[in-house]
Amino acid sequence: FHDCFVTRMRQRAAESDLVIVNHHLLCADAAVRQNAYGEVIPSCDYAIVDEAHQLEDVATQYFGLSISNYRVDELARDVEKAVGAHVITDADRAESVRDDVDRLRDRARRFFGAVQMIRFDGPGVAAESRLRIRAAQLEPLADEGASLGNILSALEADLALTEKPPEDILALARRAAELRNHIDFLLRADDPTYVYFLERRGRGIFLRAAPID
Repeated sequence: FHDCFVTRMRQRAAESDLVIVNHHLLCADAAVRQNAYGEVIPSCDYAIVDEAHQLEDVATQYFGLSISNYRVDELARDVEKAVGAHVITDADRAESVRDDVDRLRDRARRFFGAVQMIRFDGPGVAAESRLRIRAAQLEPLADEGASLGNILSALEADLALTEKPPEDILALARRAAELRNHIDFLLRADDPTYVYFLERRGRGIFLRAAPID
């Protein structure tokens, strides 16, 4: 731990009078502190922000919520890697997790296919890469969203109930739970302090909530 370059870097930063970071690290630290997870960079009394006109967009990323087909794919891939590395020693439990991953990918394809159809609900919106959406437009996604949430719950349970689960497995279970909660929040689209929108980038389909303030 003490020889790790990240540990040494953090110690040097803590002992320094001036620390230079980019917008992303600054906002990551603010988001971590808000969620009571700790800190990324040392506390400071004063911050000088260069290129401050870029700060709003970066802050929106860190304080907003986002689900995407990429995020589901990454979770499924990481769970598969853990199973393939025999981190789960119970063969029956490992097989259940494999089944969960297969069902997760299937449900995700259906859900994000339905999400994408929102872009074609009105005249002329199909070409828009970013589209503002409201709760009424998301109502047709309720069933597919519930199905995706259910399989994420099953995956979380199978991972968490593994006999003597290592931290890597527990972290995957927390990711499944967080993703389920974000899906639920985004599909409700009822928090007046957020603006909700759909975005398409390449093969990525993103459903986002950005804080207004």
